[in-house]
Amino acid sequence: DEALKLYYQALQIKLEALGEFHLDVANIEEGIGITCHHLGKQSEAFYHIRKSLSIWKKVLCQHSFGEASCYYSLAMVHNERGEHVQALPHIREALRIILEVFGDNHPFTAIAYHRMYLANKCVGESDAANECKEKLHELIRMVEDKMKRGIMFALGQALTMCT
Repeated sequence: DEALKLYYQALQIKLEALGEFHLDVANIEEGIGITCHHLGKQSEAFYHIRKSLSIWKKVLCQHSFGEASCYYSLAMVHNERGEHVQALPHIREALRIILEVFGDNHPFTAIAYHRMYLANKCVGESDAANECKEKLHELIRMVEDKMKRGIMFALGQALTMCT
C-alpha cells in the first residue's frame, strides 16, 4: 500500500505540473494500475490502465510502445483472473501495434509473438499458437544470422587493422 500511496503522490505532482494529457502522467497511471492489480484491486487496476491508454491515444496521433504496453497490462490483469479469452484481444492489439511501430525484425516483435503464442495456447488455439511460434523462430534465426554477420564483419575489421 505504501507504493500505491507514493504513486498517487507522484501522479498529483505530475498532474499539477504537466496537466492531465502528458505521457509522464500516462506512465504513472499504468504503474498505479499494475500496482493495484498486485494488491488485488482489480477494478482500480482496469481503471488506471485504461486511463493511461486513453492518454497515449490522445497525446500521440500514432501508435506507440506505451499504448502496446497498456494493452499488455490489461491482458495481464485478465490472465491473472483466469480470463484468458478476454485477455486475447488485448494481446492481439499489442502485437498489431508492435508490428506497426517496430516492424518484423525487432526484439519487441519477438516478445510480442511469444506473448501471443502463450495466449493462444492458454485458450486452446493450437493452430494460431503454432503460427506465432513459427514466426518467433524465424525472427530468432534472422537475429542469429545478423549477429553472425556482425561478428564476422568486426573480425574482418580487426584483421584489417592488424595488417
